[in-house]
Amino acid sequence: MSRQAKAAEKRVAMSYEFEDLLNRLRSKKEKSEQQTEEQRMRKLNKILSQSVQSFQLNVHGNAHTNYAFIAEELDVSTPNSIDNCSLQIFDGIQRLKDELEVINTANAVIDVDSDDPSKLVCDLTMKERSRLTATIGASHDVHATSQLNGSLSVGVRNLFGNGEKLDLSADLGLGTTNQSSLSLSRKGSVDSANAHEHDEDAPAAAPKSSIYNIVHNTSNQYSITFSKPRVKLPFVDKELVQQLPIFNDEKSNLVIKGFQQKLDRSRSSSYREDSLGSTVSLISYNQQHCLSYNYHLRSLIPTLTLSDANGVQQNVAMVGGDAISSPSIADESTMMSTKSSVSYRFVKDTRNHPSVPSQGYLVTNETELSGLGGDVDFLKMSNSLYYHYSLPRITTNVDPPDVTAKWKAILNIGVQTGFVLPWKRRLLSAVKRSHVNDRSVYGDRHIRIIDRLIPMGGLQLRGFEHGQVGPKDRSDYVHCDFLLAGGISLCMPVAQWLYANVFVNVSHCQLLRNIHSMQDIVNSGCASTGISAIIPFPVGRLEVGYAHPLKVNDNPFSSLFWAFDVQYFDRSVRRGLLSIERYRRTRVFVASTDSDDLI
Repeated sequence: MSRQAKAAEKRVAMSYEFEDLLNRLRSKKEKSEQQTEEQRMRKLNKILSQSVQSFQLNVHGNAHTNYAFIAEELDVSTPNSIDNCSLQIFDGIQRLKDELEVINTANAVIDVDSDDPSKLVCDLTMKERSRLTATIGASHDVHATSQLNGSLSVGVRNLFGNGEKLDLSADLGLGTTNQSSLSLSRKGSVDSANAHEHDEDAPAAAPKSSIYNIVHNTSNQYSITFSKPRVKLPFVDKELVQQLPIFNDEKSNLVIKGFQQKLDRSRSSSYREDSLGSTVSLISYNQQHCLSYNYHLRSLIPTLTLSDANGVQQNVAMVGGDAISSPSIADESTMMSTKSSVSYRFVKDTRNHPSVPSQGYLVTNETELSGLGGDVDFLKMSNSLYYHYSLPRITTNVDPPDVTAKWKAILNIGVQTGFVLPWKRRLLSAVKRSHVNDRSVYGDRHIRIIDRLIPMGGLQLRGFEHGQVGPKDRSDYVHCDFLLAGGISLCMPVAQWLYANVFVNVSHCQLLRNIHSMQDIVNSGCASTGISAIIPFPVGRLEVGYAHPLKVNDNPFSSLFWAFDVQYFDRSVRRGLLSIERYRRTRVFVASTDSDDLI
């Protein structure tokens, strides 16, 4: 073997030895890194499991938010482990950011005090949200019988540094009317001044088609609302508060609202309702309970329906009433009434979709007791139950056998009940053991029209109009003080944006003095059945369909109907009640602007 060959073999052997050495070094490095990572985790867990006896919070960047409010919201309890304290700090920051809308961004650095190992120190650096806001939204007001309310509000958040809010808002309520029912809704409402120009024996002409006849204004409201989170009940011991069944966590929300509202009832009756008042509400942290005090000044203003040259109906307010108004409207319009009441509302919603839920339920109860001051006394209660269930999938095999068609139907069931009756005269007559009509016993004998229950049409009683069902005085619907309604429907998806719906709706609404037996309830009821197409939206649902009348009882009815609403037996109010507006109305966010340059 030559000298060059031996040198080459030596170089090859050295290269193999070097490669083996590199592999062993890499293996040792990987093992060392793994051991180091495990050691780090063990060291970190050991640190996090350490117990601290005290906590110190340092806040930077809180130009408007009070330090005490931030500290109470973080609510770090000691003695505790560092791990639990860290979770409490994180949860508190999330509440300040998402729920209370106080901060925009936050950075928290947590460490043990160098001088005192038993003290945990948190340095919180935060950037606050802008204080001035503007919001455009949509809502639904059941009392105003509007399918959709447009809302514009401006406000100031974090007003006094404790998460308070002050909002100024204006709401415009809109309703829809089925065109074919217009000629039946107010046959008797014609201008008395123009009545002689028509033949008395000639039938009343239906109004000509116009956008006003289809979409009309139902309400206008201007309000100022102040809300304060994390309210502590004054003059009440903390231990006693914790024993209360509700409002026992000192995290309730206080809402004070002043408003002016105008409600137009001229589509179903010949009056307009004006009210001015205030409401103070306490809302529980889980948003299921709401306790309110209401003080409202109300007036019923008769209206006269005129028709212009194009046949479009226009409503004109009458100061002293008119022969066109029924005796019920005329009697109630003679003076202003004052309502002083306490109300309680409970809502529990487990449904899984805002427009077309496929599972879950909604239970609501609202009770109002009026007569604690003012000149109106009544007890009003409304209850509802809505349940949704997804039926098992039906699979059909066809040729070829690998082609399968599937349908998933949703069964929806809804029940709604309500009553309102005067209580003061009945109670005092029972205490004095006298007759209810005894002159020495004071209190209301009957319920005022503006305090009665308004029967809902639209998507709760398809084919009928809101407020145009139930007892009448001449051509004026006077609403009811007893309501029993229900519905069942089967909903099937056709496409992601379209559903087919088969429904049956039943409703009974009557005055209690006219109900003497179950037969009276059956005879005065209304019912319809039919099919419809549903297009879901974030605000509500658009429904177009055909309704077949099962029982009408001389109420206006339209076989072909369309409506855009958020109130129906398939679904009632939107899930999540963050303020008093969302207990009485469903508010859906559309747009919001934070005005940094206006601070």
